[in-house]
Amino acid sequence: MAGETDLRVRDLIERYLPPWLANRVQNGKTAGYRYLWGLISPLDPLIDVLNQGLAAWFPGKGTPTALPFIARSRGLIRNQDESVEEHASRLIRWLDIWPQAASQELIATSIHEFLASRPRVRIINRNGIWITVEEDGSIVRQVSTAWDWDSVTHPERNDPDEPWWSDLWIVVQSPWTHRPGGMQDLTGDDGYAIGHLATHEEVAAVKGLINQWKGAHSCVRAVLWTTDPDLYDPDDAGTCPDGTWGAWGMYSGGSYVASGRDLVSTRYWEPR
Repeated sequence: MAGETDLRVRDLIERYLPPWLANRVQNGKTAGYRYLWGLISPLDPLIDVLNQGLAAWFPGKGTPTALPFIARSRGLIRNQDESVEEHASRLIRWLDIWPQAASQELIATSIHEFLASRPRVRIINRNGIWITVEEDGSIVRQVSTAWDWDSVTHPERNDPDEPWWSDLWIVVQSPWTHRPGGMQDLTGDDGYAIGHLATHEEVAAVKGLINQWKGAHSCVRAVLWTTDPDLYDPDDAGTCPDGTWGAWGMYSGGSYVASGRDLVSTRYWEPR
């Protein structure tokens, strides 16, 4: 409004002033007009700021600095390599995204799209339903044999009469290099997560996405980050857990033995 001369408040007042308050420069009688003008002129920048603020609420119209606040209000974070234009376009579609919340598809898609490497992401539930987002973004749904994470270590979770049906597992074709060495070398003191070379900020972002989109009833037992594309294949049971992976190790024959987990090409996050 302040940029359009014929609409400025300080100019509009001239149309409504009585003669004795008009700007009578010829007669040297300007005191009343100047006093009113000084009172009203601050309204123009305030109106301009208000217009800018209203425009900033709508992605694509406001400034890029407004996008983080809009994203926070709509429950969407910016992807790693997402441009300002792409981010604004996604924020406009937020009402199309939220109805998918609590679905395996949205959990997998959100992680796939957040990571700049666009890795393959799989979400698996205890009943053996696999949702895979491939590297090209296509989604594949498969029904395979039950994911046998802990039938040996935690048989109570696999009781056919009372199964822990709400458990999920997430498998990501890891975009991060795994740390070399053993557990004694995985300090995490250099700003990277323990186990692989992901920053703490990246870890927090992915965990936030999982908490954002999983159902309140769902429990994510583990997130598996693997550098081996042949592991965790729904068509090959030999590449999947064998029931002993519910814990890092277990007692067997009177002694504590390591589980069958792959500690070479896979890193594990266990939220609970």
